[in-house]
Amino acid sequence: MIWAIGDIHGMLEPLKKLILQIKPLHSEAEPIKLIFLGDYIDHGPASKEVIDFILDLPYEKVFLMGDHEAMFLDYIDNGERSSVWRRFQGGYKTLKCFNMDSKDSKLDNKYLDFLRNLKCSHTEEIGEKKFLFTHAGLNDSYDIDTQLAFKTIEDLKNSNLGKNYYLRDSLLFNKTEPSRKVKDFIMIHGHLPTLFIDKFYMDNSYFYLDRGIPFLKFDNNDEKYSEYLGKYSTEDSRSYNNEYSCWSRLGYDKLISVNIDTAAVMGKNLTAIGLSEKDLRKRDFKIRQIRTNVGYRRREDIRSFKVHIGR
Repeated sequence: MIWAIGDIHGMLEPLKKLILQIKPLHSEAEPIKLIFLGDYIDHGPASKEVIDFILDLPYEKVFLMGDHEAMFLDYIDNGERSSVWRRFQGGYKTLKCFNMDSKDSKLDNKYLDFLRNLKCSHTEEIGEKKFLFTHAGLNDSYDIDTQLAFKTIEDLKNSNLGKNYYLRDSLLFNKTEPSRKVKDFIMIHGHLPTLFIDKFYMDNSYFYLDRGIPFLKFDNNDEKYSEYLGKYSTEDSRSYNNEYSCWSRLGYDKLISVNIDTAAVMGKNLTAIGLSEKDLRKRDFKIRQIRTNVGYRRREDIRSFKVHIGR
């Protein structure tokens, strides 16, 4: 089974607890594959420790690059020219975590190799469904095949799309929700906290985004969003632990993307989405979440539910 994990941002304890929630769902014979969507560092208290922890996990792993890792590398390569990251994007706390307070300090090769080898995107086929994993989605204003061909950040930097693409619109920094399907893929991404997605979606499709829940984007063509296109429902919306469901009359063929950056570092949830052939045949996928603004030993920290596509 594949589990994709959203933006961590140095939140080590919720990450540990999330992994503990995933492990009991599998027998020893069933392999687990973890796909991390980037933004391991910045803002939270334990950026270095997060990287140590994920590198040591005894599962098959795929590590994608996020914009914060890209900014950290830019700082390493260019120093003070990247001071915006250090001052305003959580970089100062990250430098301190890696003992890089002084001007002459250098990052250990273990972490430098990790950063330079992060992938830009990853694809998986699970049964009849195809999934594309990126940090910030793809920008459908640019050629899709060109974006998918980027393997590392060096490919991005050397692309013929220019600096504006790399800095503002790339699959690391893009802040727009995709407007159409990317080939036959369902895209799984993070980067833009669901708290910040245009309030239009919350008003018109009942996603309860303010509660730190993944955002499902459907291809609705010319139809306006309504409660029929996709909604979360629960018997008591005030209860944190209730089971949620999401249905859509449009079905999997119209599902463009799932955003699982549910604002862990802002006190909402750290999210993992579970994808298996068995669940997908039933039009389901699993969600596991750890709430980050309460004590880590309380049962109320954990939310577990399925998302069902189709009525």
